[in-house]
Amino acid sequence: MTLKQITNTAATNLTTINQSIAFQTANIASVHASNEAGLDLYIENAAGVKFYTLKSVKIPVGVTLVIGKEQLAFNWREYKLVAKLSAGSVDIKLA
Repeated sequence: MTLKQITNTAATNLTTINQSIAFQTANIASVHASNEAGLDLYIENAAGVKFYTLKSVKIPVGVTLVIGKEQLAFNWREYKLVAKLSAGSVDIKLA
């Protein structure tokens, strides 16, 4: 299981390239006291090419978005999983 708290707009690596991973879901909770979270979730290769799973998704305060394994499947030998906020803050659990 991987846990991340993201409170700024910098891209945050949830995994690294060539990191063996075994998770089935991503739980993304909008935890800011008053601002909804704006979120991009994507995979990125070593050349910086991005493929988006979520782009500019708004998650209301107090809401948890659950993403299943079909949407999270990728070649972990060539890509890393990245989250980037445009607003708010989130807790992410990969399990």
